[in-house]
Amino acid sequence: MVSIQDQIESDSFQCISCHWYVGRIPSGIACYAFPTGIPVEILQGKFDHRNTYPGDAGIMWQEAASWAKPIEPENE
Repeated sequence: MVSIQDQIESDSFQCISCHWYVGRIPSGIACYAFPTGIPVEILQGKFDHRNTYPGDAGIMWQEAASWAKPIEPENE
């Protein structure tokens, strides 16, 4: 069985930075667009959810006002 951590691509912050993000549920990770679990393609960053995805009820990614972006390392 694949863990939730294994499903999330480390470079993909799309779900956790979204206004509609809910968080962990028993079956995975949820948001208002996918209340029973966010599809793996979105979690892994293979699909940009600023575009419509089947089953999302028209709810797409919107940056959360409270999102604290990760600090980018300085190029030396």
